[in-house]
Amino acid sequence: MQIFNQAKAAGKEVFQVIIRKPKIYSNSQGKTVDQINGNIEIYDVHFSYPSRKEIMILQGFSLSIPAGKVVALVGSSGCGKSTIISLITRFYDPIKGEILVDNHNIKDLDLKSLRRNVGLVSQEPSLFSAAQMANAHSFISQFPDHYLTEVGERGVQLSGGQKQRVAIARAILKNPPILLLDEATSALDTESEKLVQAALETAMKGRTVILIAHRLSTIVNADIIAVVENGKVADTGTHQDLLYTNEFYHNLFTMQNIDTRVEDSTEGTASIQTQISSRYLDQPATVTESYTSFTLSPKKEEPHEEREMFIFFRIWSGLKKREIVKISIGSFAAAFAGISKPVFGYFIITIGVAYFKDHPKHRVEKYSIMFSMIGFLSLFAHTLQHFFFGVIGEKAMKNLRQNLYSGILAI
Repeated sequence: MQIFNQAKAAGKEVFQVIIRKPKIYSNSQGKTVDQINGNIEIYDVHFSYPSRKEIMILQGFSLSIPAGKVVALVGSSGCGKSTIISLITRFYDPIKGEILVDNHNIKDLDLKSLRRNVGLVSQEPSLFSAAQMANAHSFISQFPDHYLTEVGERGVQLSGGQKQRVAIARAILKNPPILLLDEATSALDTESEKLVQAALETAMKGRTVILIAHRLSTIVNADIIAVVENGKVADTGTHQDLLYTNEFYHNLFTMQNIDTRVEDSTEGTASIQTQISSRYLDQPATVTESYTSFTLSPKKEEPHEEREMFIFFRIWSGLKKREIVKISIGSFAAAFAGISKPVFGYFIITIGVAYFKDHPKHRVEKYSIMFSMIGFLSLFAHTLQHFFFGVIGEKAMKNLRQNLYSGILAI
């Protein structure tokens, strides 16, 4: 009963998740628009995350984004820039307000259809004819296996800039009219940022782009720059306009210009480090390749018998002295049970011959007693054998499951 009660308590939470009807459902039927131009209107949006409902991230956010224009969002950390990306892709729905794409409320659009028309490049990409446009073809061609190269778990064989260019290529592949760039260059060094920025400029042509930037140098050419403060748009304009009209933007730009001068003084060192990293990618025996071969490539083949013996001893290594005694008793009982068969056969032949010797009755009685003793001893031996081997088998299976589970957790 205790086990059933525990299962019932655990199952209650599981079933609540299973029967929960999500507000945003990918299979829900909605409007399917044949062609999206990319006009985006955000009206008076209020939003807070479900885990922190008391903290309002967006408080009356409104912004108009014309089709084919590049709009950059600038603001301090936590002001709601990335939240806008999540709302446009409909990972969440706003508490109040609405978001329109080509005058269609995104809540009324088919979710799959909406996301097919939106390309997203985030700060940490989760890993084509589009490779050329993404400025990725050149470095892909340098790999020994070209486009067949395995990038490794989470792209361990690629640098940050290379991973970003692959992510851009993947976003371009479906040719979306709307492109969302969520701090795509914030985690890169100066040299990688230039390469990725060149790829982004090519990718942004002819698309509606919402660009969230950590470095203002990447957004100076944007058509519209929106300064976000306290969850709403505080000011909009071009780069030159905001330098004179918005104090926050001016101070941020001035501060980053000072940082850029410091970075330029160390650019030579960074360039040398990048060249060394590039050489490592080309060499056959690099640290990266060694790590990848350790995690992804199959182990060097060991002799089959040695591997089996290792596995066998690992399973039995967890047994204690008490189990060794049980194994000995079970083995002795199994040996006696096995010997009883030929001994029984021997006495059958002997009792047949006893009828032709002197005093056959006495001889047959003696052999009959021996038959009975062998039968009882055989029963006792089989009982001991199955009991002790059953106990040891359960213990060995427990060790096997523990080792297997430990191996899974260690992956």
